[in-house]
Amino acid sequence: MPPKSVHIEQLHLRVPAMSRTQATALGEQVARRLKQGVQARHISEQIGSLSLRITAPEGMRGDGLAAMVAERILLGLRR
Repeated sequence: MPPKSVHIEQLHLRVPAMSRTQATALGEQVARRLKQGVQARHISEQIGSLSLRITAPEGMRGDGLAAMVAERILLGLRR
């Protein structure tokens, strides 16, 4: 059974080309995608921390960037 909730205590994204408002919106999109991904993949373990370095294609923004970041995080959780 998928978890009923996903709790993200801290999510730090560093995106040099974005304003604080844009980065906050990106973080919210990533969090929503993580919740969907965790539930869809039935990931239920508690993760202490995960550190990733991701290089996005130049000009990637919005949903595409959020999807890429969330997918990389989900891949990291499966290891």
